[in-house]
Amino acid sequence: MALAGVQRPYRLYIIDGTGPSDDNDYASSMRNSFCNQLDAACGPSAFYARGPTNPGFELMSLAAAAVNWLGAQKQALPEARIMLAGYSRGATAAILAARHLRPRRIDVDALFLFDAVLMQTQLAAHTLTSNIRHAYHIMRPSPDVADHRGLIGKYEGTILDEVWDIGEAGGWTLGRKANPFRPDWGNCGRMVEDPARTAFQSMRLGIGTHGALGGVGWNGVERDEEAQALVAKWMNAYLALQGLPACLKSLPPMARLPSVGMQTVPEMIEERGRKRKPSKLPVETVRRPKY
Repeated sequence: MALAGVQRPYRLYIIDGTGPSDDNDYASSMRNSFCNQLDAACGPSAFYARGPTNPGFELMSLAAAAVNWLGAQKQALPEARIMLAGYSRGATAAILAARHLRPRRIDVDALFLFDAVLMQTQLAAHTLTSNIRHAYHIMRPSPDVADHRGLIGKYEGTILDEVWDIGEAGGWTLGRKANPFRPDWGNCGRMVEDPARTAFQSMRLGIGTHGALGGVGWNGVERDEEAQALVAKWMNAYLALQGLPACLKSLPPMARLPSVGMQTVPEMIEERGRKRKPSKLPVETVRRPKY
């Protein structure tokens, strides 16, 4: 059952999660993402933007691009319902875009968030502004929840992040062990500025890596594909409520995770063809996450 008024046309701006700087590599790694699926189903009513590159410096420019596109759409079609969707840091950018639409007196009819992460000092993304009419946010397991810690801890150190080597050679290099559940990343978009104006629905799953929450889970993580299916089912209900295609589905995870305890960090580096002599200078602690 859809909400009243959803027969009006809509314009949806979608911002996917973080990924490789090369657009072809990005498209390959994110082709199954929920954001990609939503864009394909919505056709010309939606605009899809790839997410930021690994350092994540483009967050504000992504938000600004969304504001400009939606503003132009609203001007061209005043009756259009304005919506935003995003995954990971793309979801953070969507929250910021909604905030920046407020000075233009543009309401956001619906905001769809797939595990919006708080990785940078974007304090403005903590709270959903009062120009957002409906918001839906689904999140990954948290180490703050006792029942989630066992599953999260099982995969500690099973993937490698890249860090920026400030040595003579410079460049990104593997070498920082990480967890695909990303327990050290918080979530933004968990509070609303005015509950009387914003209808907010949220859910935190007890399974599913950060990748799974965006539809791009890990092959080798317990119940990741099941988590993708739960995310799709939960968000499809709210897409239908807003008159959008309930199109999301769980596709087989493509990212391959080594068996826990079966592969050492040096073996992982060698397997990925990244044999670089480490610099004698210290390595800056800048994360380069996959999503």
